[in-house]
Amino acid sequence: AKEALLKAVGVGIGDGVRLSDIDVATDRGSAPTLRCDGETGATLARAGLRHARFSISHDHGFAVAVAL
Repeated sequence: AKEALLKAVGVGIGDGVRLSDIDVATDRGSAPTLRCDGETGATLARAGLRHARFSISHDHGFAVAVAL
């Protein structure tokens, strides 16, 4: 989900982004959410991120995440 977010926004690690500043929270039956702290949050805001929607799925050792 973290990488999907960065790709959707168009920034990468080393552009003022640290994966450890991004927290993924999931509640059974609810959509996942991400919280971005520190310089990462500021970098993503400068890149135009206001809000995002996510989908995360996994099965048999494979995982996929989509950020819109």
